[in-house]
Amino acid sequence: MLGVPSVTSGDTSGVAAAADLARKADSVLLVLGTDLTIASEGRDAVNITLSPAQQALHRAVSAASSKPLTVIILSAVPVDISDLLEDDNVGAVLWAGQPAVAALGIGDILFGQKPPAGRMIQVRTIKNHLFLSLFALNCLPSTKTDDDPDHLPSVVRRPDQHL
Repeated sequence: MLGVPSVTSGDTSGVAAAADLARKADSVLLVLGTDLTIASEGRDAVNITLSPAQQALHRAVSAASSKPLTVIILSAVPVDISDLLEDDNVGAVLWAGQPAVAALGIGDILFGQKPPAGRMIQVRTIKNHLFLSLFALNCLPSTKTDDDPDHLPSVVRRPDQHL
């Protein structure tokens, strides 16, 4: 087996074989992400990182490849991809969402038949894990206060709601 057997597996026995294949390849597509065993309706993810085995796979394949990697992320939940974005050997990252019918379009994008355009439904975080409340409309750093008429309140309330 090449790579990692599943998104929850800690088995890295196939990482060396994947790196060896990447070393010989003309181009490398590295697929990482999550599936519904990580998070689904009624089951929350416990963190937003790729599994340690997937991180090891990324590092090994990136080090072995003489060409920039194209990384495809398959996930329905936010995943911290800071390490991918900081890797000089990652040429592109395609966030393809949760595998389903939408996965059929990945080939169209990779082969230039369709532009990789879409709208994210989730906020992507970076390594510092800046978490924002869904109700915090003043997400950017500011010196303004809630008393300033040009400043959006930190908490959004319905008119009938009292704090």
